[in-house]
Amino acid sequence: MCGIAGEVNLKEISPINSGYLKTLCHRGPHNSSYVKASEKLNLYHTRLKIIDLTDHSNQPMVSGDKRYTISYNGELYNYLDLKKKLQNFGFKFKTNGDTEVFLNGFIKYGKNFFDLANGIFAVSIFDKINNKLYLARDFIGVKPLYYIHDDKKLVFASEIKALLKSNDIKKNLDKSLINEFLFYKYISGTQTLFKNIFQLEPGKVYSVNLNNKKIKIEKYSYYRFKETERKQTLNETVEETEFLLNKSVALQLQSDASLGIQLSGGVDSTLITEIANKNSKIKHLYCSTFKNYEKNEFKYAKIVSKKINVPLNKVELDKSFFFKNIDKSIYHLDEPLNHPHSLAILQISLKAKKKVSVMLAGEGADELFFGYERYLKILRSKSNISMIKNGAFLRTKDDLKLFKIFEKKDFGDPHQNRLKILDKIEVRNKIKKFQIFETKTHLQSLLLRSDKMMMANSIEARVPFLDKNLFNYSINIEDKIKKSINQKKILKKILSKYDYKDSFINRKKIGYLVPFNEWITSEKKFTKELEDEVLNELFDKKSLSMLTENIKKKNNVYSSAKFYWLLLNLKKFIKTFSVDIN
Repeated sequence: MCGIAGEVNLKEISPINSGYLKTLCHRGPHNSSYVKASEKLNLYHTRLKIIDLTDHSNQPMVSGDKRYTISYNGELYNYLDLKKKLQNFGFKFKTNGDTEVFLNGFIKYGKNFFDLANGIFAVSIFDKINNKLYLARDFIGVKPLYYIHDDKKLVFASEIKALLKSNDIKKNLDKSLINEFLFYKYISGTQTLFKNIFQLEPGKVYSVNLNNKKIKIEKYSYYRFKETERKQTLNETVEETEFLLNKSVALQLQSDASLGIQLSGGVDSTLITEIANKNSKIKHLYCSTFKNYEKNEFKYAKIVSKKINVPLNKVELDKSFFFKNIDKSIYHLDEPLNHPHSLAILQISLKAKKKVSVMLAGEGADELFFGYERYLKILRSKSNISMIKNGAFLRTKDDLKLFKIFEKKDFGDPHQNRLKILDKIEVRNKIKKFQIFETKTHLQSLLLRSDKMMMANSIEARVPFLDKNLFNYSINIEDKIKKSINQKKILKKILSKYDYKDSFINRKKIGYLVPFNEWITSEKKFTKELEDEVLNELFDKKSLSMLTENIKKKNNVYSSAKFYWLLLNLKKFIKTFSVDIN
């Protein structure tokens, strides 16, 4: 929906920094504004109009009594229900948007309001009387929020690139995370590859008292998953899941701006499309595909499009667009690209931006309904380390041989962050614990990719499978239903009600596989990418030459292409943001 930023300065009055607004304008092209909330705090906001298209819902928004100020990014899906409750308490509303509901909800309920909020959000709220700033993210982490601080100053923003507009931030590479990046292709938890720049944890409220002499961040968990033992038949589970998913899609179709669906042709996005079309006539469908590549689900997306009589916008990703836009994608992601298909999402958003401002997608279904083939191995895992390695980028013997060549001691323990995350999950059931671990690690990389690549072209990404009520229910589904070899059978049973053939519903999962191996081996300039002073300073030159020769001669191409992808992105990330590697 928007971009937010803010700066707390306990030492001196900070001047207004227009760099924050300029850097976040792609997240909010319709309005840019700031408020000097106090002598010690400036709040910034760029708006993408989704709910209430008038200027009355522009932000930062100040309460009627001038006590509270909000700068908020996201959507509060249950805002109409909450608005009615607040009106019953005597609250008056001047707008038709969800921002005023969020603000008044906080005024009424305080920190407890965050758990009442069913939506996606990253928000800052300032209480002028108590001189306290509150920062929070939605329970699952759909909307990003970053921060950096020292004793006297705190800066926060929707994107790291905005943080870097602060005058005194050092852009140092955190080398202790390089091994984790190489092994898993992204960093887990709150750390980033920028030293001392962190993400807020989903499901938590961070507060800062501006009366203190030093910046001290207090943290409060407003969301905790509640483990329950639920005994239901398969049919009862299907019915309850269908009810919750229908409700979620209906809520997420709320928009005063135009809306589309990212349709891959798989079970998840097809189900979202069918339910959405039943609730509200859908006009825009988008599917990414490749030319002359057999691992392609476009033909299934066409079946869905034809069935519901909605035109399908074909977005064909080719080698030229892919390599030309890696730097741009890294800039928008604020980190090395984790998934090659980030480029496909960027391309979809580029094509869709003239027609839609909101895009629904099937993200999260695999994590909730045991959809990845690798999940079946969890049933045999006996140790924590084997559990966390289930989601590794490097899995084969050849992958691990290359990792041994490129890893260094000062690049840190690749598994340390993940082991800490797993240890903190207070859930007894092994499968449930693993699923929550996946939502705190692998899913975070997917949500970040989805948000940043869509927002690069001012489109809000929504994820109906990650509705809070559906999430809480689905994780608690009995093991015997989830761990079937016929994966995601709950969703498949729901989809079967929409008259699709068995061959459509129960086909082998393909996923979205970019033909990267083929593209780099046919790319003449690929060798130059590894002949670079940045990589030569971080890694052994002989190892880089060996990797280049492997790709040239097509030796061990699968693993070599993986490492090429990792090193290419790490190098481009460092250069894009002028990161200090010393």
